[in-house]
Amino acid sequence: MKKQYLLPVFFLLLSLAATAQTGRWTLKGTLADSTGGILQSASVTLLDTKDSTLLDFQLSDSKGAFAFPNLAQRNYLLRITHVGYRDWFEKVGSDVPDLGKITLTPRGKNLNEVVVKGERAPVTMRHDTVEFNADAFKTRPNATVEDLLKRLPGVEVESDGTVKAHGKSVQRVLVDGKEFFGTDPKMATRNLAAEAVKAVQVFDRKSEQSRFSGVDDGTREKTINLELKEDFKKGIFGTAVAGAGDQGRYTGRLNLNRFAKNEQYSLIGTLNNINQQGFTLNDYFNFSSVGSGSSGGGGPTMVNVTRGSSGGGATVNGVAVNIPGQTSSGFVNSGSGGLNFFNQINKKTKIDGNYLLNSVKSTIDRTVDKENFLENGSYKSKQSGNTVSRTTNHRLNLNLETQLDSLSTLRWTNTGSITGSDYRTSTLTQTYGTDGALQNDGTRANYYEGTAYSLNSNLAYRRRFSKKGRSLTANLVFGLNNDKKTGNINAVNNYFGTNASSDTTRQDDRQKNGRLNYGITAFYIEPLSKRTFLEFNYTYQRNLNDSRRDVDDIKGETRTPNTQLTNRYDNQYNYHRGGLSYRYAGRALNLSTGLNIQQASLIGEFPLKDMSITRHYTNLLPNLRMMYNLASSKNLNFTYETSVQQPSLTQLQPIVDNTDPLNISTGNPDLKPEYNHQFSLNYFSFNPSRFRNFFGNAFLTYTTNKIANSQTVSDQLVTTTKPVNVPDNLQGNGFVGFGLPIQKVKGLRVNANVGVTYARSQSIINAGNNVTKTLGTNLGTRIDYRPGDVFDINLAANLSLNNATYSLQAAQNQQYSTQRYTVDANWNITPKWAISSSMNYQVLAGKGYNQEIPIWNASLTRYILKNNAGEIKFIATDMLNRNVVINRSVDVNYFQEERVRSLARYFLVTFTYTLRNKAGAGGRGPVRGGPGGRPPIMIGG
Repeated sequence: MKKQYLLPVFFLLLSLAATAQTGRWTLKGTLADSTGGILQSASVTLLDTKDSTLLDFQLSDSKGAFAFPNLAQRNYLLRITHVGYRDWFEKVGSDVPDLGKITLTPRGKNLNEVVVKGERAPVTMRHDTVEFNADAFKTRPNATVEDLLKRLPGVEVESDGTVKAHGKSVQRVLVDGKEFFGTDPKMATRNLAAEAVKAVQVFDRKSEQSRFSGVDDGTREKTINLELKEDFKKGIFGTAVAGAGDQGRYTGRLNLNRFAKNEQYSLIGTLNNINQQGFTLNDYFNFSSVGSGSSGGGGPTMVNVTRGSSGGGATVNGVAVNIPGQTSSGFVNSGSGGLNFFNQINKKTKIDGNYLLNSVKSTIDRTVDKENFLENGSYKSKQSGNTVSRTTNHRLNLNLETQLDSLSTLRWTNTGSITGSDYRTSTLTQTYGTDGALQNDGTRANYYEGTAYSLNSNLAYRRRFSKKGRSLTANLVFGLNNDKKTGNINAVNNYFGTNASSDTTRQDDRQKNGRLNYGITAFYIEPLSKRTFLEFNYTYQRNLNDSRRDVDDIKGETRTPNTQLTNRYDNQYNYHRGGLSYRYAGRALNLSTGLNIQQASLIGEFPLKDMSITRHYTNLLPNLRMMYNLASSKNLNFTYETSVQQPSLTQLQPIVDNTDPLNISTGNPDLKPEYNHQFSLNYFSFNPSRFRNFFGNAFLTYTTNKIANSQTVSDQLVTTTKPVNVPDNLQGNGFVGFGLPIQKVKGLRVNANVGVTYARSQSIINAGNNVTKTLGTNLGTRIDYRPGDVFDINLAANLSLNNATYSLQAAQNQQYSTQRYTVDANWNITPKWAISSSMNYQVLAGKGYNQEIPIWNASLTRYILKNNAGEIKFIATDMLNRNVVINRSVDVNYFQEERVRSLARYFLVTFTYTLRNKAGAGGRGPVRGGPGGRPPIMIGG
């Protein structure tokens, strides 16, 4: 069967899995109060008549209706609960499938005075919050919160640990309303035990400014709060894992927690050589020097992030970064540790923070095939190399918040990091001309080591006034960043053809960069009426940069300063930005529009070259934001924003970087800042009674004075790259998706999406303007089947088609595709045995290229000790021994394919011990019926 037909066949199989079953019946009814009014979002629970075990549940819809389809021909118990009403409880059967109108009786007390005891409903709607009773969703022993979330209807967990709720990505996970190891959700979902959770609350969290001022600015982030059981707020609980395998593979993990009403303490640690790191890509930027590198003019360092097409791995500026829980690039040894704490010192003051240590050694062996496009042809290059890097990071976050009085608060946030790193790389490069003949080759060996430290502090003062809606917020910011590195370059290059020659480069390189920034930001909100407001804002920022580079040429024992590469650069970038916004906060419509004016200046000095740069910029920055709530859990958002992106320090410096003598780069002091127009349109709909969601997104960015690359290629195919401004650049994408449970098959949920991306970019090649247009389409579907806690399976398919065209060389236009099919199954064979297996099958196709990569993993688990506190697991990874990481990328003037030799087949045996405090020693049990009770059946979990 041809590969292009695999995806349609897969879709057909998924649709056949959702067909109806015969010999079944549907139980339905509608709910009303004593006055005949509709009762929506009531919890309707179906129970077994034998032992009252929970079988199914749902929430009544906007018309008060509920329906349980596809029921077996027998009797059930039906329980209906709603806040403020007496419970309704009766036996039902197929002889009366339509219960008609069911009237609930009020409790007859003020709701604020009622405490409802007894069994909690599996799902409860509390205004805009969906709350799940964790005990209604049984997980296997020693499961994490991530395993629990996979069973909640409307919540999805991707293979990399990303959590989506109601179709939106979860940006924050709180524990009892408090931060847990910063803002990375996976720190909580992958380290906390599922059995410690009492309730999972899903809601859209307003911005910190909105929560303080009481004026809704329309900003939301999908948030999950984990409410812990009281038993787990006494003593210590956690897990410890140790494992060993063939080829010297090992792994270890530790997690200990102590929670109380006013205190939280958590300790985590990892150690392994199986390509799993203790942090995510976001953490890498937070505490590494890459993200805070040389930034002239206040702009960030240009950072290139590439994710491997076979999953897991990523590179940041060529350095391997691996994503936990996935097969990663190269071979990685890592160790990490961290401490998170929170303490409510008194009623007015609280302190929280965390410390993280991460040490990584990465070995990367890779080959790169690259086709470069010129104005009248193309040439190819091949590169093979080995890179060994070591990085050690320390990061400390410390936050203090105190309430000065009933109207004022003060919050002080601090982040500090220290990074030590070294890397050694050796590379062989061969370049072939348009006729296929070898034009040059080169061997290069580089070694660098360095340290970096940073400190960033923010002191925020917030005050509300007696007039409702009036508030003042002021922030003082301070940042200090320093890094230095030393290294050497050894390169030998050979040039062939008519002017055959060779050269040797041996250099010592010493670099030092210092950055200091400080400033103030202030917001003042003045209410004009109950729903209209004026917001005044002002920002002043001052950035000071000091850059030093000393390069010596080495010939034998003689060192000679290289005056072309040695450089000093001091610059300061300052800007004032002020503006006025009008805001309307209605019941359905939230509107904000305004205009900012920014005046910026850049002053740079090059003492060794007797030259300077002075630039002044004035920009108008309009903005518009609209959020319209069409109905409950249904909204439409539109945003238009403008921004200015200054050139980086590296881009501005007129010095040559010859780290790779065949690919030389230099800066451009005449660069102008980029001006960005960003448009976004979002639609979202969620049905809380049926757990259906639909969403659509569209984004467009138009940039003038875009900073792009100008490349000059010599006759010997040596490339010199210089940043220049091109007139404009355009990027856009659209995405539509939906998810819903299949009512006729319990526990079955289907998600599907389709997306389109488009980009038009420009570059200069030997003085010719090359316009590159890329169009990508993506089609995906996923089906989850979880009828209970005994068995579950996940099936997914994704098809990506990409097309790139070039104005200078239409003959080099590229088309390539990626198909990915995954199966992930878990089966609890008995209460003491479990088996899991997953298959990731990829089909990569392109111009003269086809590749199939099947990755098959499996594990067998045996639970031991009292309350299943122990777990022995045998793990087989990449049993077919086929893992290879392939990165394919299209840029403005080239197409590149990179292959990285990576960790493949290995076997591992691990032992996990779960430490439970005395109060929580019982673990998670069934909802009803005691140890022998049957597990619940969920819809779309």
